[in-house]
Amino acid sequence: VEPGQIVAIFGRNGVGKTTLLRGIMGYLPLSCGRVLLDGEPISGKRTHVIVKAGVGYAAQERSIFSDLTVETNLKLARQGGDNREEEAMLDCFPRIRERMTQKAGTLSGGEQKMLIAVRTLANASRVAILDEIVEGVQPGLLGMFQEAVRRASSRGLSILLVEQHLNYALPLAHDFIVMSSGRVVEAGPVTGSSREQIERHLVL
Repeated sequence: VEPGQIVAIFGRNGVGKTTLLRGIMGYLPLSCGRVLLDGEPISGKRTHVIVKAGVGYAAQERSIFSDLTVETNLKLARQGGDNREEEAMLDCFPRIRERMTQKAGTLSGGEQKMLIAVRTLANASRVAILDEIVEGVQPGLLGMFQEAVRRASSRGLSILLVEQHLNYALPLAHDFIVMSSGRVVEAGPVTGSSREQIERHLVL
């Protein structure tokens, strides 16, 4: 994933997409292969070391501190000082700016996903990995997430999307990957025929 590039990974449930991301982030040991960041291996490093190196990860589970305010959730993710990128992300999600003093656990499901998106995209300095960030989000809100991803990409952030939602991910992605049974079965640049290529693997 080159700087400023967005790569989308597609595949049916259970084919290994989240396992791949967990391996990248150091949550799971690799059985083969390597993970390189700017050409340097990060395989086998602890997760907090990978995060400090500039890699952000929005897990599929809603990983927020439910009993803490939205503002505190954002502060805990900062690696010191003010974060201009956080302000840019909050511009994409004005609902989150309006709810700074509210406990994160009282946000709606879509708003919790917004909070996770702000936190991840604002604090990742080199790579952001988003695992089905719009799962369960109302269709009318998808544009906010697309704008946030585009804005983060425009500052040079590399973004890896794992998605089932083609209408959300394909307009964003420069390249796509399709996985099946833990392997890459199709990959390439996004073109006018990409949807047909991808759907061929997603249909049972």
